[in-house]
Amino acid sequence: MSDSNEGPVKCGEPREGLIHDATVEPNEHEEDYACDGEEPSPMSPGMRKMMKENDEDELRSTCDRVTNVFAVAILFMILITAIISIAAGACCLASLSGKPFHHFPLFFAFGVTPVVLGCIFLVGVVFVLFFIACCAMGFKHYGMCCYGATRCRGCLRVCLLGIFPAIIFIILLAMCILGFTFYSLSQQLPPLDKNYTEVAGLSGPISIARDEYGLPHIKASTRRDAYFGQGFAAAQDRLFQLEFHRLVANGNLSSAVGKDGNTPDTGMRTLNVRDAGEQLCEDTEPELLDFIQAYADGVNLYLERVSKRPVEFFFMSEKALFFRDPVPFEPKHLCQTMRLFQYQMSSNANQEGARFKVWAGTGRSYADTELVFPTYTTEQHTILNQEQADSVVTELNADPTTAALVTEGLARNSAGATGTAAMEKAIYDNLLTVVRSSLLHVNPQTLRSTSEVREDLMQSLDNIITNRFYHVEKDVTRSREFANKFLDASNAWVARDASDNVVLASDPHLTINLPSIWYWVHLSFPTEAYEPYDAAGVSLLGIPGVHIGRTTYLAWGITMSKTDLEDLFILPPSTFSGLPAGSYRYDNAVRVVKPRRERIKVKGKKEIVLELDDTVFGPIVSTMLGFPEALQVAFYAVFLRRHDNESMSTILNTTNPNIDTAEKMMHNLLGLHAPGFSIPIGDIHGNIAYAVTGRHPFRPLGHSGKFPTVVFNGPAIMQEIVNLTGGAAPTSEQLAYLPQLLAKHGAWKSFVSSNPMETADEYIPGIANPHLHLAAGTGAAHISAANQKIVPEGYPFYLGADYSIAWRGQRLQEMLDAVTDYASVDVHKEIQMDHRSNIFMYDFKPLLQRADFASGIANDANAKYWSDRLLKWDGMATIGNVEAAFFWRWVQRMAGLPQDAVAASSLPSWDPANGYLRRMFPADGSTPAAMVNKYCAATIGDSTNPNPCLQFGINTFIAQAGAGGGFDEEWGKDLNRMTGVHEMVSKKIIAPVFQRTMNKGGDFTSLAVSTNSVNDDMNSTHASSVRQIFDLTGEDKEFIHLMFPGGASGNPYSKYYQNLWDLFEQEIFVKVACSTTSLQTMEAAHYQELSQ
Repeated sequence: MSDSNEGPVKCGEPREGLIHDATVEPNEHEEDYACDGEEPSPMSPGMRKMMKENDEDELRSTCDRVTNVFAVAILFMILITAIISIAAGACCLASLSGKPFHHFPLFFAFGVTPVVLGCIFLVGVVFVLFFIACCAMGFKHYGMCCYGATRCRGCLRVCLLGIFPAIIFIILLAMCILGFTFYSLSQQLPPLDKNYTEVAGLSGPISIARDEYGLPHIKASTRRDAYFGQGFAAAQDRLFQLEFHRLVANGNLSSAVGKDGNTPDTGMRTLNVRDAGEQLCEDTEPELLDFIQAYADGVNLYLERVSKRPVEFFFMSEKALFFRDPVPFEPKHLCQTMRLFQYQMSSNANQEGARFKVWAGTGRSYADTELVFPTYTTEQHTILNQEQADSVVTELNADPTTAALVTEGLARNSAGATGTAAMEKAIYDNLLTVVRSSLLHVNPQTLRSTSEVREDLMQSLDNIITNRFYHVEKDVTRSREFANKFLDASNAWVARDASDNVVLASDPHLTINLPSIWYWVHLSFPTEAYEPYDAAGVSLLGIPGVHIGRTTYLAWGITMSKTDLEDLFILPPSTFSGLPAGSYRYDNAVRVVKPRRERIKVKGKKEIVLELDDTVFGPIVSTMLGFPEALQVAFYAVFLRRHDNESMSTILNTTNPNIDTAEKMMHNLLGLHAPGFSIPIGDIHGNIAYAVTGRHPFRPLGHSGKFPTVVFNGPAIMQEIVNLTGGAAPTSEQLAYLPQLLAKHGAWKSFVSSNPMETADEYIPGIANPHLHLAAGTGAAHISAANQKIVPEGYPFYLGADYSIAWRGQRLQEMLDAVTDYASVDVHKEIQMDHRSNIFMYDFKPLLQRADFASGIANDANAKYWSDRLLKWDGMATIGNVEAAFFWRWVQRMAGLPQDAVAASSLPSWDPANGYLRRMFPADGSTPAAMVNKYCAATIGDSTNPNPCLQFGINTFIAQAGAGGGFDEEWGKDLNRMTGVHEMVSKKIIAPVFQRTMNKGGDFTSLAVSTNSVNDDMNSTHASSVRQIFDLTGEDKEFIHLMFPGGASGNPYSKYYQNLWDLFEQEIFVKVACSTTSLQTMEAAHYQELSQ
């Protein structure tokens, strides 16, 4: 309100000089103000209204001042945060300098966005402040300046002066936090040149030198100190993996990643890998356990002295905007990691469960079920030939103890009617077929319809039937429990020339993870005689030593043997067994399953409580395998058993200086209980050797391991049926005696003991595993392994059935047979990098050459064009090859053949790796099996065609050739690109930060393997996880030739994260120092010491 320009009102004068509110009408009856000594006249209503508004104006003025202060403060806060936001974004962008946008799109976004928004709001707020400062009323009357004399109040003013600026401030503040947060992620690289003193427990200084590729070379004064240094270097480079594997093995992943970890945690808790790992530590010799402790101490030194944490730890923390702080490592954690790797590399529970599902869910016979899951036990090109396999038997017969096992093994595995194969078939066809409906607790008339049980059995078949333990499009947090395994394939060979020069090559085929499952390391320390000793190669994270590599004296390579170290035991439901629920009969007594409760902590969610059961065979895994609840399926696995005092010592002794010959290493490796490996070995003296690892169960008569065992004494029952029928197939009347026979023979005595994880197991001793030693001076020789069958038929002991088709194995042997200079490293590089599609050369080229195929496509010019072109093709599926792309598009069309009318809903097509093509087009031109013919006839819609599979192949070829010469897709570019998958974030928005994709040659049958699928663009996530060539006696004996899809570091900001990935894509080997001599001449890119 403004004051009047007139003087004060005098007594007795009217109040014309007062300014009234415009809304107040003059009151002609108003009386004058009272003077001194006069009685005041009564206050009029107008006067009271005017005074009330004066009070309100004063209150509003106070609110205006507060509002103005608040609004101006927000403007200045916006100004400051805009500047900080620009700085935060700039720092984030600076940290990404030189990095490609497509790998860090999210990080670039959180760098650009703070800069852009900061600039926009900075300009805007400066303009507003300038406008206010230049306004007549200035900052003191910010609100009136904006709204003029009307002094408009209300929602608009509140929004413009308070809410909108506050929102802008919050946005900028968030940009500051995000910008600096993502910048901080780039600052988590560990110092590689810093020395650390006052390190307890060392015998002397440890040096860690990193070469130009970032690979660590560790020199120590003792073997224990070398493992200490290895643990420290591993923590520098791969702390995330160390922690991640620990969490997975313990079943605690959910505590770090939330609900995505529930499935793997459920699997690990069900299998009780945690307790199995602790037991492994208890069974390990104290001296060796001290080596494990040294490795853990090295990791813990990093946790104590270095604050840098992996990028993934930011997303694994329970506290927002903080990095995960892991607890110190203990030996038990490393033993649990060892058990995790043993699980991931063992087989064949999935295949065994799938066979039972198809048998039970579709009503097939034993033989028809085997057609769905063919084995290649009669394949040629075994790893050992007949003479070499016989030499093992001769060695075993020389010892009375093992000679008795040979006799028993030959009896159990004979090819006759009394052998295991015939007995198992008879049990399934003549015994279990009759009780199948009772076993499943369903009506037999509904078995082949859409019954609930069959649906349950077939529901998870897509995960089982083609499963080779890999997770192509899933990270570990999303995998099914039993699917969380590695692809079991590899190539390895050792070759010796006539002068005893030895070269060994190894390239295990696994899921290509970034960072890699392998960690390359070079350990150097003196022997007990103070001679220099070196061990170099790749190791599994969390386990000390070198696991595929070379030492001063020898080298070894690893492939998966694909032998059978797992079994399933089906406990019949109470309606079938007549026993109380939750019980079963074993060893002449009724046993009760032992309950076990597990609690899983889930980040941000309520904990999960699991009610689990254990048996004498192992844990109940029905849910994991997708079996109906009525069937309790127990899982027996060698790696879960107790009293394994050899496995850890075997692994650690690969870097034991006392093992200095190929023969000593062979005998050492025979002590590994799990997994099953095929391992060629060579030494500097010219000796070469081979060993198969694993404690293979000495299965009882009637149990091959291909199908689950139903827990009753099937062989004895079958023998009584044979006695009852005189050898003929039993009649329905005779089978009516089954209940009595079941009751009589309910005592099941197998190779397991009466306590969970307690072993009185009957194993084939390690010395009875196939092995071979070819001494120096006996001429040129080679031993190669590519996952094919190990020994010819007739070996006394059953090792397994689910071997790979010998596509790679045959090609490898042929190439080695053709070599004239085994000592040439270049020759072995050429073999490792062989891209030939062996499925085409061995299976499809003969088909194209058949006269009936040629006549079938003769009338189609495009088909004739492509047939001629493929026949001229050398089969090399190199990057850019069009013929390879055409061939695989043809295979993709043929993969549309329904596998099974029942299973089609869950698995629409055959898996080429399962050999269905060989059954459709037999190489000898014979008629395919009736079941395969039936599906081909149904697909082409012609039941009268005498060779429907051939016609199906012709039809699909003509369809694929429709574009003629216009087909221009290129292999390895348009099709079959390979992605390196991150274990935790492969399906997250930040996946591009960690994952890389490359052009890739080869297919899943090539030696330079790329396990392409038949889906979409046939992309792959599996290949050689590392390629190494060891020249033990030649000019490169001081070096390893290495090709590695990844890098030493697990941090995507590190220049050592993908430097070797790029060279892998270009198929370039690097030479890496692996001896004390070469280390002395190596120019270190980084160097640091650990000292007392």
